[in-house]
Amino acid sequence: MLWFWFVIIYDFILVAITLSFGQIIIALLFLNPADLVRTILVTSLGSAALIGPAGAVLNNTFGSFNGLMLSFFVLLVWLFLPLILALFIFERKDI
Repeated sequence: MLWFWFVIIYDFILVAITLSFGQIIIALLFLNPADLVRTILVTSLGSAALIGPAGAVLNNTFGSFNGLMLSFFVLLVWLFLPLILALFIFERKDI
């Protein structure tokens, strides 16, 4: 169910918000690790121009070294934050 939310439903909501507000897509990409990885791959392969004007904005943001480092840092947070929370929860429980 979580996968369905992040890959299918979240993308539809993201497209609707992008059509309404425009630049907020950059901030919302960090909330979904699947979209973040997809964006990193598209910009790293140099095929962001295939996306259109949104691809140019994404290429300017994520195509630089600082953009890639920020993306990797956010992905590491997505990896380690749930693990730390799980360790904290399970250490407190008497199993």
